Amino acid sequence: IRDRYMGVNDEITNLKIQQEVDMEAIKKKNEELEQQSNELNNKLLQLQDEKLDQQQKHQNLTKQVEEQEKEIKELIQQLEQQKHDLHHSCLLYTSPSPRDS
Repeated sequence: IRDRYMGVNDEITNLKIQQEVDMEAIKKKNEELEQQSNELNNKLLQLQDEKLDQQQKHQNLTKQVEEQEKEIKELIQQLEQQKHDLHHSCLLYTSPSPRDS
């Protein structure tokens, strides 16, 4: 009986040791996963910041393009007006003839 008790006791001790080893491995794996999670969260935040920067740049460029389009339209209108004015204000100049004196 004593030998059997010692064998059971040894098995229990071995199981406890294995449980501690397993718990340490789980703890280590959990720490690794937590670190990976933190790295991924940081990368996500960085990508979100970059996205916001790109959106702001896009908005600024769109605004610049709209302003330039407006300026171009105004210049075209001015040119059309100048063309019109030039066409209608053309005077024919003739020199006086001797008969006019």
